[in-house]
Amino acid sequence: ATSALPPAPENSAAIPTDGSEINAVVDGGTIAGTIIVSGSIPTLPPRQTGRDPAVCGTGNRPSERLFVNSAGGLRNAVVIVAGVSGGKPMPAEVQNEQLEQNDCDYAPHLTVMAANSDIGIRNKDPTLHNVQFFQGNDTLFNIAQPVQGQVNSTRVENTGFIDVECAVHG
Repeated sequence: ATSALPPAPENSAAIPTDGSEINAVVDGGTIAGTIIVSGSIPTLPPRQTGRDPAVCGTGNRPSERLFVNSAGGLRNAVVIVAGVSGGKPMPAEVQNEQLEQNDCDYAPHLTVMAANSDIGIRNKDPTLHNVQFFQGNDTLFNIAQPVQGQVNSTRVENTGFIDVECAVHG
């Protein structure tokens, strides 16, 4: 199958729609597969590094917006199943996610989490980071993390794609 959706924004978290009814599922199914990119694969410009070279390094890093392996398999793809109004509860592992800032990058690059759950952001670098979550033009939150090892947690109530940026290092 070829994805008809545009690639998710850089450093995004896809959050399933909230408000569905949780109930017992006795004959549920499973979705599995690989998203294959067909046609030419664009080369995206690299991300520049340069601020705080002692921590972030120097030079360019590859864009993480589009990773395609030699067989055409797409990494960091999210499949959204629309129109589901009820089912099993969300697994515990998507109730509380964690992002790490390491060498001025966020990891994981993309994550899926339940709406109305907490996300922790850990600063593994010995420098100030400033975490900003955006949805479109709206700022969801903005947190300074000046201390290595510092973890801030916040509740994410919004659904949809959310961009994550560091205001200090871009």
